[in-house]
Amino acid sequence: MSSGIRIEYVGAAWCSPCRVVKPAVASLAQKYALFAEWLDYDTMDEEAQAKVQKLPTIRIYDPSGVLLEITQNHVHQLEAFLREKANPLDSALCDDF
Repeated sequence: MSSGIRIEYVGAAWCSPCRVVKPAVASLAQKYALFAEWLDYDTMDEEAQAKVQKLPTIRIYDPSGVLLEITQNHVHQLEAFLREKANPLDSALCDDF
């Protein structure tokens, strides 16, 4: 894991933007070697759902708490943030695996 940063993604199967954003987030999580937690809005309890204003919601955490929250299809904001805060996985280091 890079820099202690992790991604929390909240989406739903019926959400059209989620179907576009989730693969992009997965790609960025892989690129930056980050743990990603994938949450389904429809299976969350009411208290957790109340904390989600729009779908998809992407939250970036480090050990101190939430660093960034992005909603809808603003993946470019996530990528810019990760470019600044996390180091991309060096693919040359993974060639032997």
